[in-house]
Amino acid sequence: MIYKQMKKHLFSILFSAYFLTTSAQIVSFEIGPSFSQMKWENSLVSTDKYFNENYVGFYTAIGLDYLQKKGFSLSSNIGYFTNGGKGAIDYTDEHGNIIGDTAQTTKLNFFTLNTMAKYNFMAEKKISPFVGLGVGLNYLISYDENVKFLEQFDEIDALNIMLLGLIGTAGLNVNLNKLRVGVELMYNYNLNKLVDYTGTPGISNRISVNYGALLLSVGYRLK
Repeated sequence: MIYKQMKKHLFSILFSAYFLTTSAQIVSFEIGPSFSQMKWENSLVSTDKYFNENYVGFYTAIGLDYLQKKGFSLSSNIGYFTNGGKGAIDYTDEHGNIIGDTAQTTKLNFFTLNTMAKYNFMAEKKISPFVGLGVGLNYLISYDENVKFLEQFDEIDALNIMLLGLIGTAGLNVNLNKLRVGVELMYNYNLNKLVDYTGTPGISNRISVNYGALLLSVGYRLK
């Protein structure tokens, strides 16, 4: 089901991103580890242990900086990242008594398209700190899990594969003539949930996932 929905939206995302190149002033590549933790809320059972560990993935993207003026600029990026959650599942005997647990990991693979407004302090200097705020469209391409969990929601079309993120970023660039190298901290908070489903008889499931990333970037100045 997830792949059918992906085909419906992917072309329009890539088509709109193409036109950003016409006014690009810097093209950049960034890569680094991502850090995330999923949260599952169920109205019937305790979920404290299910996603109580951080998941370490990675983030990579190609970006364009454009409309630069007096320290302000826009930055749009197309990329791929992984995040997810880790934890443990209790298992019981025939009487319902907990007799142990087993480790579980859920890995989420996302395509992302985001745009941020940035302010570059000392933009004309060699070293330029910056901050930024923007939005991102995070598209779930696929997922992997050693225990069937998300699959149950995917089968009933309750898995939301398109998440809208609010993004904050801060970092430091070093300008070297045509080249620019930098380091950046980024955090994405999704405004909607991966799963927001209430079934019969009124049992609700809410699953959310957010992530941060530590990125290294290399850019080339076109204009």
